[in-house]
Amino acid sequence: ARGNRFAYVVDVSGSMDREGRLAGMQAELGESISGMPEHVGFFVVFFADTAYPLGDRRKWTDATGAGKRWARDSISRLSPLGATNPLPAFEMVYDIRPRPDAIYFMTDGEFDESIADIIIRRNKERPMPVHCITFVSREGESVMRRIARETGGTYTHIARPGG
Repeated sequence: ARGNRFAYVVDVSGSMDREGRLAGMQAELGESISGMPEHVGFFVVFFADTAYPLGDRRKWTDATGAGKRWARDSISRLSPLGATNPLPAFEMVYDIRPRPDAIYFMTDGEFDESIADIIIRRNKERPMPVHCITFVSREGESVMRRIARETGGTYTHIARPGG
């Protein structure tokens, strides 16, 4: 993705506790943040039943060495729990200022498909690409491909933990 601010909407629901999904997500998220140039910022929001930002930071984190270390350490301590509702996390990302240049949506894809309609509709207010990534399960592939296509993003499937 191009830009200076990248938001991550990341699934930590109970279904991520199966087949290495959480470990795969933690590895991919950590790798993505580690690879950022220092002049960009990132914002990470986790979701299950509700949404909460990484480390309860409700602002952009600079991708400096310290910011990246803090994020990797916080990500390594996650544990999955609850149902899968990405909508509150997307609302948090859509409300942050300045707005992100791109969103990475990381999930196993097991959520109510009607939520995709809301994400797509809300994204039209200020279009930005939503890059969709699924882990292990292909159950949500069609809905994730649709979100990516309708927002100008990409779709990637990670078949096993660690890539």
